[in-house]
Amino acid sequence: MMLHLCLERSYYCYYYYYYYYYYYYFNYYYYYYYFNYYYYYYYYYYYYYYYYYYYYYYYYYYYYYCCCYYYYYYYYYYYFNYYYYYYYFYYYYYFYYYYYYYYYYYYYYFYYYYYYYYYYYYYYYYYYYYFYYTTTTTTTTTTTTTTTTTTTTTNYHHHHHHHHHHYYYYYYYYYYYYYYYYYYFYYYYYYYYYYYYYYVLLLLLLLLLLLLLIQLLLQQYNYTYFYYYYYYCYYYYYYYYYYYYYYYYYYYYYYYYYCCC
Repeated sequence: MMLHLCLERSYYCYYYYYYYYYYYYFNYYYYYYYFNYYYYYYYYYYYYYYYYYYYYYYYYYYYYYCCCYYYYYYYYYYYFNYYYYYYYFYYYYYFYYYYYYYYYYYYYYFYYYYYYYYYYYYYYYYYYYYFYYTTTTTTTTTTTTTTTTTTTTTNYHHHHHHHHHHYYYYYYYYYYYYYYYYYYFYYYYYYYYYYYYYYVLLLLLLLLLLLLLIQLLLQQYNYTYFYYYYYYCYYYYYYYYYYYYYYYYYYYYYYYYYCCC
């Protein structure tokens, strides 16, 4: 009976310790797996957020880079375009300014040259006209006091000088009209050049406006190109960011599932 009780007691103790051994053993493993699971859970959770913010940063860095490049390019494009057109028109303005003044003074010089040339001939023939007229009248007065024979001779002489008077008179008028014609010729020649270069200047300005229009159209094309390039950059990195976001999300849930299992 005692033996039986002892055996029963020992069996009971054994069973009790066995039970507790397994209880702690499983509990230990339960907690081990439980913490292991949490360790993996937080490890991948951390990993996921690390990559999430890493790609988030990466995405904004390239977004910023694209924007900067885009604005940098346009800043310099407009800056150099402005200076190109500024100097181009500035050069043409000075070119025509000095060209116009060159022709202006050139024809101004010719105008005054022929003006004074005309007056020089005018006074020169005026002087000759009066000189021969005076000579003729003096000869006539002297010869009237002499004999009839001399008078005939002097009358012939007087008639001869009268012929010279008409000759110089017409010679003077010929030169007068000749230089008057030259004066008007150069006057209209000057105006012809003035209007000619005025219209050439207008034509070149129209050509420059056409070039400016072409430039604006090309600029619009470039603007559109860079606008789409910028958006391509933006969506490319946005897509990249979401790709890694879902990749790590999937990775995280995969390990979560693995840990739970």
